[in-house]
Amino acid sequence: MYYTIVDEDAAKEFHRWLERKLKDLSGGQRQRVSIGDNVLFGPNVQLYTATHPLDAESRRSGLEAGHPIDIGDDCWIGGGAIINPGVSIGPRSVIGPAVS
Repeated sequence: MYYTIVDEDAAKEFHRWLERKLKDLSGGQRQRVSIGDNVLFGPNVQLYTATHPLDAESRRSGLEAGHPIDIGDDCWIGGGAIINPGVSIGPRSVIGPAVS
């Protein structure tokens, strides 16, 4: 992954584009979402880094956790796909769209 410094206007335009592409980007625990180069997102893709315990007693305590998401270079994430906490998608992967 390459890191690039961009001016403020370009960064704002990128965020507007990303908001249109990603229906929901949840990072409540400030976990990292790493997106490689040349990654294509279909419409309404959802990325979630926040999670919670599975057992009811722990959930009642309000305990939450977060796990990073890594998406490699040259991936295609199909429309409506949901990427859950802790998922790593290798380079050149295709994630199928959600089907109803």
